Amino acid sequence: MARQLLQNLQTRLAYAVKTGDDVFNAQLTLNEQGEIGYIRHHDQRPQPAVDALADCPLCNGKIVETAKSYSCSEWRNGCKMVIWKTIAHKKITPAMARKIIDRW
Repeated sequence: MARQLLQNLQTRLAYAVKTGDDVFNAQLTLNEQGEIGYIRHHDQRPQPAVDALADCPLCNGKIVETAKSYSCSEWRNGCKMVIWKTIAHKKITPAMARKIIDRW
């Protein structure tokens, strides 16, 4: 990220940025005076309708099933909640993931 800022004066990817209580995705920029800024990205892609397994115990997101895990829908905003679908060579079912989350 630092290399991209120094070479291109901005990052290629958008990262989660938090200002006060607001969290959003933005490309980081570097101006001529060496000050960091950002270009806010508004995600225009429609979010697919996905049934949530449960509420996230770490934030206000929802736990959804992905290809390899059961994770928080707010992962782009920094939430680290994840339950991998395979743990110690055992398959974790949605019912098992719900039990883990309920006991969190």
